[in-house]
Amino acid sequence: EYKTILHLNNKCAGGNSVNVIMSVEAGHVPIIRVYAQYWILDKSGLGLKFTDGFIDLIGNTPDASTTRKSFSNGSEINSSDLKLDICRQGYEWSVGMNGMTLFFSRKERISLSIEFEAGTKRTNSKWSTFLDVSRVMPTKSVLSVDEVDGPKRFELAYNVTLCSSIFSRTRVITFYPRYQIVNLLSGGLVVAQECALRSETHIPSQSWVPFHWENSSFPSKIRLKFDEQENTHENKWSSGCIYLDKIGITALRMPLANKSKPLIIQAETRLATKRQDCAIMVVIWSSIEKSNPLYLMKNNSPFTVLCFQPTNNTQQDATLESRELSELFGKFFNFDCGQGMKFVDNDDSDSKEFIWTVSPGESIGFGWDDPEVAHALRWTCSNASNFLLHGENHSVSDIEVDTIGHISTVKLQQGDYSGRSSGMEQRVTCEIKADKSTKVILFDLKQTNLNESGVSESPSSGDTEVAAVSFQVHIPGLTISMIDNVSDSRPGREILLVSSDGWSIFFSQTREAYHEFEFKLSTFQIDNFIHAAEHPVLLHSPLVTEPLLHLSLVRRLQDNNDTHDISYIALRILEIDICFDRKTAETIAQFISPLHKAQEDQTNESWVQELTSKMSLNYSKSNRRAPRDIEKFIHSANACRIHVEHLHLHPIRLSLTFTQEWSRRNQETEGFVFFQIIRGMASISEAPLTFTSFVVSHAFESPTSLMGIISAHYSSQLMSQLLSIIGSLAILKAPADFLTNIGSGVFSFFYEPINGLVKGPEEFLQGLEHGTQNLARGIFVGFVKGAANVTDLVTHNLAGLTDDFFVDERNAYHKMMLYGGDYAASNKSIQDSLSIAGACVARGFRSGASGIIEQPSMYASRYGAIGLVKGVGKALVGAVVKPVVGVGDGAVVLMNHVSEATSDKEVVLKIPKRLRRALSAVSSGSSVKISPYDEVSAKAQKIVTGGETVDDAYLGHVQTSTTLFIASSQCLWAIDNKTREPWCIDWAEISNFGFVDGRYMRIDVFSNEGIHSNIYEMSSIQLADLFGLLSMQVEKMGNCSQIGLGFDTSDGSSSSGAMTSKHIPGVKSIQRRHTFGSINKPLKMTTIGITNEKELIRRCRTRVKELDSSMNDYFCRLDEESWLLVNSWGQYFTGLSSRRCVIIGIINGTLEPIQIKSAKLVEGGSLCYFIPSSEYDDIDNILHPGGAILFFGSGAVPSLLQSGRVAISIESNVFLFDLTDQISQYATAYTRPGLRASFLEKSFDKSGWWAKYWILISK
Repeated sequence: EYKTILHLNNKCAGGNSVNVIMSVEAGHVPIIRVYAQYWILDKSGLGLKFTDGFIDLIGNTPDASTTRKSFSNGSEINSSDLKLDICRQGYEWSVGMNGMTLFFSRKERISLSIEFEAGTKRTNSKWSTFLDVSRVMPTKSVLSVDEVDGPKRFELAYNVTLCSSIFSRTRVITFYPRYQIVNLLSGGLVVAQECALRSETHIPSQSWVPFHWENSSFPSKIRLKFDEQENTHENKWSSGCIYLDKIGITALRMPLANKSKPLIIQAETRLATKRQDCAIMVVIWSSIEKSNPLYLMKNNSPFTVLCFQPTNNTQQDATLESRELSELFGKFFNFDCGQGMKFVDNDDSDSKEFIWTVSPGESIGFGWDDPEVAHALRWTCSNASNFLLHGENHSVSDIEVDTIGHISTVKLQQGDYSGRSSGMEQRVTCEIKADKSTKVILFDLKQTNLNESGVSESPSSGDTEVAAVSFQVHIPGLTISMIDNVSDSRPGREILLVSSDGWSIFFSQTREAYHEFEFKLSTFQIDNFIHAAEHPVLLHSPLVTEPLLHLSLVRRLQDNNDTHDISYIALRILEIDICFDRKTAETIAQFISPLHKAQEDQTNESWVQELTSKMSLNYSKSNRRAPRDIEKFIHSANACRIHVEHLHLHPIRLSLTFTQEWSRRNQETEGFVFFQIIRGMASISEAPLTFTSFVVSHAFESPTSLMGIISAHYSSQLMSQLLSIIGSLAILKAPADFLTNIGSGVFSFFYEPINGLVKGPEEFLQGLEHGTQNLARGIFVGFVKGAANVTDLVTHNLAGLTDDFFVDERNAYHKMMLYGGDYAASNKSIQDSLSIAGACVARGFRSGASGIIEQPSMYASRYGAIGLVKGVGKALVGAVVKPVVGVGDGAVVLMNHVSEATSDKEVVLKIPKRLRRALSAVSSGSSVKISPYDEVSAKAQKIVTGGETVDDAYLGHVQTSTTLFIASSQCLWAIDNKTREPWCIDWAEISNFGFVDGRYMRIDVFSNEGIHSNIYEMSSIQLADLFGLLSMQVEKMGNCSQIGLGFDTSDGSSSSGAMTSKHIPGVKSIQRRHTFGSINKPLKMTTIGITNEKELIRRCRTRVKELDSSMNDYFCRLDEESWLLVNSWGQYFTGLSSRRCVIIGIINGTLEPIQIKSAKLVEGGSLCYFIPSSEYDDIDNILHPGGAILFFGSGAVPSLLQSGRVAISIESNVFLFDLTDQISQYATAYTRPGLRASFLEKSFDKSGWWAKYWILISK
């Protein structure tokens, strides 16, 4: 693929130029694409300008060639040059308006500035720092720009995503306001930054505005007040502020100018979703008692309750004198219940407390004066005649409102309550409860008994105990198998196995009204069965001593079942190793691609049209209506809140390994953001990712909000740890491992003695000894493991200098040895490791020695004379490098064994739980039968795939008393039960098969010397099973039309594959018994007098022209002439001038003439020669009944540029053949209905130099 940049100049004054990319993808039909590198969506509501460079050193003057903007003024749009353009749909992108523009950057970076007009005032900002947009970044990141010569600061958010479907080459950069304030009140609202109250921002009802800071040096919090347009009095600002950087929900009391009943609002600050056009959304709505408010004060006592939120000044003196409290509360003695809209002014004008009055039986909503101050209430109560202030500390009490279950008490003196019983002490209690997603501040009257000494005693509660129930469930294991059946051209295959062991679920209900739940999962592992995957285990836990996952939950039962009061939640997950490669990721993407395609819009043009229309509608004019889904937003914030007294999520540790591989661009993975991220990643090994614990107490949030806070906690840590992955690059693995082991040893060297010194002198000496041992062990293990990693890296790179076959063999051997057999055993001895190391060394020397003989001839057959030179060079390099690689692999095995034996850490090998599931085919297509896992079938599949090193699909197997038959998508296997010797034959080499005498299965196969028969005895059931397996691949066989329950010899075929003329129509005489291909033996021929290939063809043609079907040795002589031509060709074109050849013989065994329409070489280096018998009409190209004709073609001399292959296509009025010089499933033979083409011979040279076919056309 070739790419170039198209630069388009601006057409009107004041416009910007634009750069787009044009790519040309080579092929039979070249594909030309024109696309933009970036689309920019400006949803900030401001005018933005963009550039990727500056022409001055201080960065004030942007480069005009790359500068773009998301807005346009009226003069540009009204330009006469644009009248035609603005009539076209999508003109906004090229012009740059309504928040849409195109952008290009060679450096894949962008800088922006703000330029907009508000009335007569024009605001410009400085240019931002350069933003890296080289990679997809779906999460929203924050940036800020400051005003030029001003204190304002504009905070924005941005992300980088992919366009949909065919537009996935283009990335979308979207800019949002960081803060968005939504007003859902019935009236207007005014907000302002703290300390900048004169710079007001008006928010109409049911609308939103973006918010930016008026002064960057002031605190990042806001105050609120109601809009004064509907009131004659001036409203006051709220006493408290709302922090925009703190996620959560609160209730705030809003002061009103008309001294009316207090109005409570709720404000929630939450992270915006992907679909919301901001990073942080602040939603403000009215707190209504009927809609589950956050706080509710309820008075069930017979007294009026007075309370207030202590300010900072009040909290400084927690032990106020009773006289001061009396003065404070006494001012409200004669006020009606619920009219607490009064302030108590102290000497300090900034300190004011709002006194709440709650009459008996009344419930009112509650909000804080200042949410930043401690969430506590100071309260007391009164009867109709006097306050309960008698100089004692029990007259006034404090309570923490955010602590569910907290209780505070005010004791009543005698005479305060006429309704109390004799011998009972009266108390008014304040308790915090959770009821239907609301924190209820409940005031109630309690009575206690007085004993003879006057000491109060609590009466028996008389509560009924809850029934105690408990049960426990144990599940040994649970597995999920993922089958890839997406492709229609190949059978389904198990690609992933999710296995989990040791499920334990415990539930109990105690008499103390608690629910206890505990869940444990011992192990969890995902095995990777994708072909050619680098890592056989995708996910596993290296620790097995404790459960991988442990969840504990304790819930307190409430009278109201709608409220969930959870006392304790704890979650612990042990360390997890994740290993994957690019091949695995692409296979999984192809597996889920149907789901992905179903979700994306198939009408690509309409997707762009909708995006353009939506942007033009929302940003061509002010449209600040509140989002439609905001009601659902409020409902999720108000309803279904749960109270969690203690939440403890333990630290999580992950180890990430990724292997990068080269692969072609896959269209199915273009739309996945994940692939845009990993495409530019380097290979990493055991990158540590550690997430700190998440601990919170007395949380009262909806599950959605709580999960959002938790996800933000982990996502922020993930982004901050990306740089730590650099130390885990595969090339840096050796020093990183060395430092890790040394560091742990040094830590133990100092920690152990200090820990022992705390306990005593003897423990100090023991700690010193243990620490010294750990230090020595760490240094030794670090050195050995580092040396092993360096050696492995060097041998891996050296292996790349050899041939691909050795690299594949080495990778397959490593996978087989490291993940199976003795080496994979956890208790392997030094003898096992020495055996594996010796096998690695022997393999290297054996491959190097055999390459000296095999590689020159192999490369010469592929590439000719130049290939011979290349083969000799490869052989010489391999003779030196391959033994070195073998010795290095053996050394790595031994060093790893030493480091594992020396280390005090338990080593858990990454071994699949079982073999890959064998899926029996039910047809010749991709359909498979899902059945319980069968170990025998899995072992048979392992044989077919060569230990998961060969990309072949298991179809089924049949076990007889003497032979094990295994059918795969490529071959048929027959393994002798005694000798264990396998016989493997390609489906294209099988001529036919069928029953013999009802007790035998005969399978005829093609060979270099004709058709050979193999007969096996088995039971009737086994015959039926084997016949079903063979029938699935009948279309791949040479003579699929001859399949039946027995062999029909009416066409001249006998049990040995020999041909007679007894029932062949058109053949004039009875032929003596002959098997085509039986004479294919090298002959020493003389080539004297042959000057070129045409002379060789002419001599053969002369001899064949004399043959006719009246001869009794007609078939035999035809076979002799065809082999004579092939043999002579090989002797004439020999050495460095060797050329491949293909000969195809066709016999007309019908009673009708066959007209040859065309015969041509689809691939080759010569003409396609016709060599007919005497029963062929050269004028009309008619092959009469009984006649025969040979078609011969040859390839070019192999070279590095061409392999010299041969492919011949023959077409007549009754058949169409496409045949090649090698065994191929793509070779086809089609006939007219009512006729069939029977292959009498399919012979191929083992070295690939010639191919010989004989075909009988019959009815």
